[in-house]
Amino acid sequence: MRHCLRGAASLLRAPRSIRELPNGANLREAQARYSYADIAKALRRVGSNVKEDLVELYRRMVFNCMIGNRDDHLCNHGFLLEPGTGRYRLSPAFDLALHPGNPSLHPIAIGRQGRQPTLENVLSIAPTFGLKVEQARQICDQVADSVQSWRTVMIRHGVKSTDLEWVEGLLPKGFGHAHHEASLSAPVSISSPSWALR
Repeated sequence: MRHCLRGAASLLRAPRSIRELPNGANLREAQARYSYADIAKALRRVGSNVKEDLVELYRRMVFNCMIGNRDDHLCNHGFLLEPGTGRYRLSPAFDLALHPGNPSLHPIAIGRQGRQPTLENVLSIAPTFGLKVEQARQICDQVADSVQSWRTVMIRHGVKSTDLEWVEGLLPKGFGHAHHEASLSAPVSISSPSWALR
């Protein structure tokens, strides 16, 4: 069965290519004006299973911030049309990419602190996704626990040691260390060892 896929850029009527921009304009900068809150709002408008998909979208935001995904733009969030309903579901995740270095700003806005990939910022937007802060913290811990096991998962799937070293070089600084207590009173980089709350 074929499904119709629409990107978040399409649902938000945001520019999807440089052809849609004035000369000299930058597509990434144009899309950076949008936020995860905008994607959530579009999902509320067109979704068929809004509550479940909002939680999944929040989980993906946490994951993308944690791994420093600099390719996390509107065209990399998709929605599948459910036949005969005219409503959409969040598509499976795609184009999750690692890039070298620690990004200081996320490609699209996250929460009250804009594009800052901090724990405080991720938690600040939780209510937009129908989550209480404690539920959001649980999701953050779950994602952190899952991502911490990246090496084990890759070895299980036959990734060579040279490739493991290459991947490790792309992960944000401080990634993969043990969890420590973190305070919400100060911004905490999601990629830092103190990312997950206990």
